[in-house]
Amino acid sequence: MVKTTTLSLSAANTKGDGVHISNKTGLSVNVNDYLNQGMPFSLKETSQPQVLIVHTHATEAYADSDNGYYVKSASTRSTDNTKNTVAVGEVMAQILNEAGIVTINDATQHDYPNYTGSYTRSADTIKKYLEKYPTIKVVIDAHRDAIAGEGDTKLKPTAEINGQKAAQVMILAGCETGSVENFPNWKENFRFCLQLQRQIEADYPGLARPMSFKACKYNFDMLSGSILIEIGTDANTLEEAKVSAALLARSLAQILA
Repeated sequence: MVKTTTLSLSAANTKGDGVHISNKTGLSVNVNDYLNQGMPFSLKETSQPQVLIVHTHATEAYADSDNGYYVKSASTRSTDNTKNTVAVGEVMAQILNEAGIVTINDATQHDYPNYTGSYTRSADTIKKYLEKYPTIKVVIDAHRDAIAGEGDTKLKPTAEINGQKAAQVMILAGCETGSVENFPNWKENFRFCLQLQRQIEADYPGLARPMSFKACKYNFDMLSGSILIEIGTDANTLEEAKVSAALLARSLAQILA
């Protein structure tokens, strides 16, 4: 069974200035202080790429239909880049490029044929692009989530935005604490994530789930403008995820302007 639901911001345990966070770090953070510091970087006028979209788990795919059930034997992954997170990234790249922010959507499947080592391989891809285009200020790692309900139920987090069904999204931010080391730029990275979370919540109420803030770095240490975004779940359709991708890109374009 697939259960359509809207995941509430009330699950957040840390809040400030229109931003809701699920803080799992054990650290006490003053959201307003971080927001007041503004963006940790700015874009310059250039014809060179300034945003890079990668897909550490590119083969994460979406539901074929919106009929309220799923087949257990059906795969939730696809190597067809018109059906997985690469297709979602393509929508984001199109919106950002139309806004004058030159964006690359890299289609490398870092999780295929081997899932293990995906982040190491995506780090190599990011490094390659940063060396070729030092103008890049933002790296977006676009993922697709999966949320289990009771029993065999899958949750389909969905919001209605401007009359369209959109897959809810979740920003994941990391920090250096506990076993996570060598992440000196985490505070700058966190500021960027907070700015985008606030913009999404203001632009499209209901689209964003609370930001997940935890001890991790998922290649965030490579650039202060790094961000990981879960766009929908395996119970959302690709079309719902594409709607969300377009909205996300518009909010991102606003904070980068």
